[in-house]
Amino acid sequence: MSSNYNFLEKKIARMLSTSPFIKQKIKKFYSNIQFYINKKKYNVKTVDPVSIINSEGAETFFGYYDKTPDNGLGLVLVYSTKESTKLKPKEVEEIFLDVYSLENKEYILPEKINVKAFNWQQGSRAHWLDSDHFIFNDYCSSADDYHSYIYSLSAGRIVKELSHPVQDSFKSDYILSISYKTLAVLRPDYGYFRHSSSKETNLEDNDGIWKLDLESNKSELLLTIKDICSMDFLGDYQDYKHKINHVMISPDGSQFIFMHRYFNANGKRVDRLFLSDSRGKSIRLISNFGMVSHCYWYDSDNILAYLRSKEGKDAYWKIDINTLTFVELNDGVFSPFGDGHPSVSNKMIITDTYPNKSRMQLLLLTFKGVNSYTKLGEFYHSSDFSGETRCDLHPRFSSCGNLIFFDTVYSGSRRLCYLDISRELTKYES
Repeated sequence: MSSNYNFLEKKIARMLSTSPFIKQKIKKFYSNIQFYINKKKYNVKTVDPVSIINSEGAETFFGYYDKTPDNGLGLVLVYSTKESTKLKPKEVEEIFLDVYSLENKEYILPEKINVKAFNWQQGSRAHWLDSDHFIFNDYCSSADDYHSYIYSLSAGRIVKELSHPVQDSFKSDYILSISYKTLAVLRPDYGYFRHSSSKETNLEDNDGIWKLDLESNKSELLLTIKDICSMDFLGDYQDYKHKINHVMISPDGSQFIFMHRYFNANGKRVDRLFLSDSRGKSIRLISNFGMVSHCYWYDSDNILAYLRSKEGKDAYWKIDINTLTFVELNDGVFSPFGDGHPSVSNKMIITDTYPNKSRMQLLLLTFKGVNSYTKLGEFYHSSDFSGETRCDLHPRFSSCGNLIFFDTVYSGSRRLCYLDISRELTKYES
């Protein structure tokens, strides 16, 4: 019976996709009813104890699922804010970035970094370039724009300012950049809000994907919105609003994927997934079937993605980028749980779920080629956090693979936490 209900829910959701505002209202009403029917007696349940990274009098978090917060030496990037994260990011002036030692249980930067370019979903895209250097975005008031900055632990200061904000990086070689001003208008969950005026259109010639060499600080515009819309796009691109998001570089740095999302006058969204080499050439359309949600590089030749297949099935697919062959991940091990944020290590795959009818988010672990999973935990997500203020778990493996970091609001405020999964690894290897 439950599978029939799930099928009906998905069918209704697709029917309402042409009316996003109505869909949102109906979804919220339905969710509240289901919560009171299915409410759990606990806020958290895990197979192993949860470790919490606190900051006195503040909420903590890291951000997106595609980057690990640790540098491989037990040092973790942590955002903190004394403002409530139930507020929209544009209502908060700044947050703080620091580095936390897992061994000593203390913060180590000489002074916290004030950051004015951020959102709750991705922070300021802070991540490690190597064990000593990390990069993050911030607002540059003199340019009324967003730049990225490289901080060195050994030097104890920012050592380089870059003329573009980072979306993704490959080691200390190069970064790729997108427009966070466009996102502030079309997807504020991922945009920044300190610039002086909102961008009314995203059809400017310089809107697209930029590449910047970290050694020379020279940049080039690899792809524009117009370039992308010249590839198998039906209709006049000027009839839609467009954005580029979720750029992810392959493990060997030779290629990257990105999403092209466009909206009609009624707000209906269509997603496309592209692949490009690191020069912005040899571009291929991987998925053009209406819905692409979350992706991750499985390895340098395969992508793991939750998206809609040519046959219309929404599931986790392992996609060979050379042949464009779609194979459902581990015989559909995660697909019954719906959309989530997958990350891959050498042996393991982790994902989460959106709040279910009990408003519990699940943390799920499987191993490559295995069609079973372990539920590592359930975490309550209050409806007080929603839309731009929601807190997805966004699980990420540590650099060594024995820890899983995630953000959660099960305690009533946002916290960066981690679980030690050494026991699960030992069980698998034995």
